Amino acid sequence: MVRNGSTYFAKLYALQCLKWAVISDAKVSQEDFDAHRDCIQEAGPSEIAAIVNALQNGTTDEKEEAAVRCACIATRANGDRLRDVGTKSSFTALLGSNSESKLCAGMLQPLITLLQTGNDMQKLWTAEALGDLAMENETIRAEILRGNATKNLVALLKVGTRGVALLVQLLRDGDDEQKENAASALGNAAVREDVSNEIALQNGVEALVELLRSGTERQKENAAFAIRNLVAISDANCTAVVDENGIPLLIQLSEDESETLQENVMIALCSLTVNSENCETIVSEGAIAPLLARLNDGDTNQKGTAAGALGNLAYNDEVCGEIAQGGAIPNLAELLRDGADEHKNYALSALGRIACNKEICSAIVRDGAVGPVVSLLCSENKTLKVSAVGALRCIAGSIDMCVTISEEGGIPPLIEFLVADDDSAKDSAVLIMNWLSSHHEIRPSIVREGGLQPLVALLRAGSDIQKENAAAVLKNLSNSSELSRTIVDEGAISPLIALIKDGSSNQQENAVGALGNLSYNLDICKEIAQDAGISYVVQVLRSGVLWIFISRV
Repeated sequence: MVRNGSTYFAKLYALQCLKWAVISDAKVSQEDFDAHRDCIQEAGPSEIAAIVNALQNGTTDEKEEAAVRCACIATRANGDRLRDVGTKSSFTALLGSNSESKLCAGMLQPLITLLQTGNDMQKLWTAEALGDLAMENETIRAEILRGNATKNLVALLKVGTRGVALLVQLLRDGDDEQKENAASALGNAAVREDVSNEIALQNGVEALVELLRSGTERQKENAAFAIRNLVAISDANCTAVVDENGIPLLIQLSEDESETLQENVMIALCSLTVNSENCETIVSEGAIAPLLARLNDGDTNQKGTAAGALGNLAYNDEVCGEIAQGGAIPNLAELLRDGADEHKNYALSALGRIACNKEICSAIVRDGAVGPVVSLLCSENKTLKVSAVGALRCIAGSIDMCVTISEEGGIPPLIEFLVADDDSAKDSAVLIMNWLSSHHEIRPSIVREGGLQPLVALLRAGSDIQKENAAAVLKNLSNSSELSRTIVDEGAISPLIALIKDGSSNQQENAVGALGNLSYNLDICKEIAQDAGISYVVQVLRSGVLWIFISRV
């Protein structure tokens, strides 16, 4: 069709299809494409005049067809002819003039106008044409950016990825204003996965990191904005930033005087820390100290972002200790009280991650962070509630912590989690209740606040781990003799016996322990016997570990 098409434009349409075959699946080689392209003659004055007239004065369909033809001619790399056509579409302009005024008043401006005002299909083909034309000529690139540059760039990216290569080239070769606008446009469009992938394909991360290193303050701000959006989209972009030695640069700029630059850099660093493979590099480059500084004295957004990054970086005991000793805990507690929901979530994660030993857990109690965590158990934001119970699970192992959780009013919301729909939150809540119930002074509160009924329900219908921990809680509670009758009245005996019969070894051990404690009450012994628990206990306990309990029953 390229060689023998019935009309000039039929040949161009076929060439356009071949171009897509080269780009999309490489079924046509670049060499074959170039050979076929050379078979087609340049567009003549009459063809170009008709296209210009249709772009300016045609119907909707005629404008769309003209945009398609323009894209096809651009593929043929007939840029000089296109630029030389005057807006008046006169044959005088076509035949005789190639002056600078005609260059600026030529084909390009109707295309740019259509890019901004046309329908989606017209914009798509206009972007295709402009993308090819701009790659061929510096004057065309300057014309696209003339006037309201950012508007033109954003319009180009809204309809596809054709503008990406142009923008990346401008990052390298443009003047200061062009670099600034190109970085801004790429940053705004990088939230789209297709654009992000195209930026990576065009080595845009390399150009952005270089602009971050050597650009003006405004260029750095825009480059950091683009990088922050790129690294949030894909691990490949994160890897590209690391490969371009961008992490030390980002850490350095996190202490820049520009608050905008600081914020963009901090968000980029936070996104980079999501990938665990980057964390060691980020820590080794000295990121902890500036992140702690932003957590301490940054604005609200910077504090929240620093909390998120520090939480992700807390991947071993040494780093956790550095973060805690650097004064993070009081600042995290402040975020839990006063931050936005997103920042509270970051702070919860950070507290949970750094609570790796008793010393840090004691510091969390001492610095007043437990109360804000407990308060978030009652948040109207479900995500925050689940994050709060997860954080509490990480920090609730010590005696001081358990007492503080109880004193801060943590038991009622934890009991609510025992009947929640979220299994992960339920797992955390029943485990925390296990730890809390190991303290004699806390047990009456668990019973008084209505904890027995949901615990017995978990014995019957919970997951394996929930049954195991619910039985452990009842074993602990039954150590307080004054609570035994209430436990039995809530129907605990039958499901405990069922666990002895069919449960796992841990479930059996906890159930036997609970029944053993309950058996100190002789009336309860009779009830256990009536429920036929003895035979199951004997099956499990062939040794004399609980012989007193068995003989008593």
